[in-house]
Amino acid sequence: MCSAPNDVVAPAAIERCAACGHDQLYFQKDFNRRTGIALVVLGSIFVPWTYGLSLLGVTILDYAVWRIVKNVVVCYRCQTVHRGYAVPEWIKQFDLVTHDRHVYGQAPPGAEE
Repeated sequence: MCSAPNDVVAPAAIERCAACGHDQLYFQKDFNRRTGIALVVLGSIFVPWTYGLSLLGVTILDYAVWRIVKNVVVCYRCQTVHRGYAVPEWIKQFDLVTHDRHVYGQAPPGAEE
């Protein structure tokens, strides 16, 4: 629970997960996925009346949000989100193969090893 006290101490710089100590992390934009999908759906609903301009508006809004919203660091193992840190160069964007190794214990068939 978010309101429950815990023993997690925020480090000065991110080197590993503060919650579980795992060292495989990735970064992503700090934006709610459901909100993003809702904007696309809303833009799609208005296509017949706007002759597609609603999708152009959603695209422009998406680009503006992408430029404004900061990156967060996420742990592959426990999915803890670390906000307020500069993203070190060694932390890369989300990798599906690495994710599948943590969730399923192996890379998906045909994945580049």
